[in-house]
Amino acid sequence: MPVSRKRTSPGSRRRVARLVSTAAGAAALAAATAAGVAACGSGSTPSASHPAAPSSPGSTGSLAANGSGLCQAATQVDSLTVQRSDALPGNHARFAFPATEQVHNAPRAQSVAQSLCGLKPVSHMQVACPADFGVSYKLTFAAGTHQFTPVTLNAAGCEMVHGLGEVRRVTASDVVWRRLGIAIGIPQPDQASFAGTSATSANS
Repeated sequence: MPVSRKRTSPGSRRRVARLVSTAAGAAALAAATAAGVAACGSGSTPSASHPAAPSSPGSTGSLAANGSGLCQAATQVDSLTVQRSDALPGNHARFAFPATEQVHNAPRAQSVAQSLCGLKPVSHMQVACPADFGVSYKLTFAAGTHQFTPVTLNAAGCEMVHGLGEVRRVTASDVVWRRLGIAIGIPQPDQASFAGTSATSANS
């Protein structure tokens, strides 16, 4: 015997459509709210598995503006290593001291550090520089077991100093050369002692 299908009135169909639409909208709103909360939470606070690194006065970030922190701790320095580099060995420059020197006299090492920190930063103006013969020095200061970022200075040319935050400049008349020479035991040191003597001038 055939079964007759129940006929649905137009009004009933409209009510069912509204209910389905309302339920779908509520589900979408709930999903969007949950996603927004999750995104805000991940951006505003560190997660438990990846906590933020604590900051301290001795951290690298706090010292970025002042270089290695050497100038703030110059009176604590107790040793110094001086290493010479020659970018133009073909010039056959001669020196009265070895390419590497160790200074374990704390007052002398501190005197060199303080003289470097007393140099003024280089202005943004262009300066005329004499010939650069490629001789430079890397000075590594230490306080106990802590080594500061090396300071490099050129013995000729513009005689720039790097490693103390802002770039500085040392001239031939600055006390830096004399104090550095005294620290490594050079008699009557000056800028020329560190620039070296060419083989030609030495034989003349």
